[in-house]
Amino acid sequence: LEIHMEETIRNRSKRNSGSNSLCSNSNNKESRCCRYPLVVNFVDLGWDFIVAPKVYEANFCNGKCPFLHAHKYAHK
Repeated sequence: LEIHMEETIRNRSKRNSGSNSLCSNSNNKESRCCRYPLVVNFVDLGWDFIVAPKVYEANFCNGKCPFLHAHKYAHK
């Protein structure tokens, strides 16, 4: 009995939310729930006690969310 093993390394890629043109345009009057960028720079805030990361992408949602999106757990 011979056993051959092959190690494969798969490159993982970040999921892309697929930039939605309705949400990405800051000039539109979109009322549905959209994610917007919010960058927190700890250096600019003078928070020298934060060692890492120096910059945090917090993001935030704004707008009217569909019923199931408005709940923390949609299966409740």
